[in-house]
Amino acid sequence: MKDELLTKEVALGFQEAELLSVEHHRLKSELRTTFALRDADVRAICCGGIHALRASDIIRHNVVSRVLLSSWHQFADGELTTKVNWANSLNGTEVRLGSSTLTRYEENIACGDWNLLVIEPSYGAEIVVVCDRVAVTGGVEDDDGRWLIADPQSDMPALRESKRPSAAPSKANLFLKAGRYR
Repeated sequence: MKDELLTKEVALGFQEAELLSVEHHRLKSELRTTFALRDADVRAICCGGIHALRASDIIRHNVVSRVLLSSWHQFADGELTTKVNWANSLNGTEVRLGSSTLTRYEENIACGDWNLLVIEPSYGAEIVVVCDRVAVTGGVEDDDGRWLIADPQSDMPALRESKRPSAAPSKANLFLKAGRYR
């Protein structure tokens, strides 16, 4: 499986998915969130060029309600501002960005240069990211070269000792600009 855009149709597959891992590489300005989908497939949402990031309420078992991306989701009046402020805040400390900073976020998101990604919880973690690039990939390699892939005999993914499966992407992700599409 090669990397693909996070379209509205692809995002629907993440409904009721379980969040398996969150990896933030600050120096690379990358975030990778890995999920077990309802069909036991393992997929990751990868973000690059991070401008703002917040993840809260991560617990042992986290379930996704829905995944929203600014390139195809129309946020309600004031909702984009609320999400951007929240992504720049700490727990218990609300940040309100200055008007010029907020305008920069809004303009870059509106023209498609930046993406606002929102992962809403059914249970547990909520994640909001403002970034340059978003891609979805399948299969996840661990530090020992094993791949986390769907096990057809189980409802849960399993680590398999093997070389990269043919359906899995290479380690180097090709990030795609989300752009404007519906």
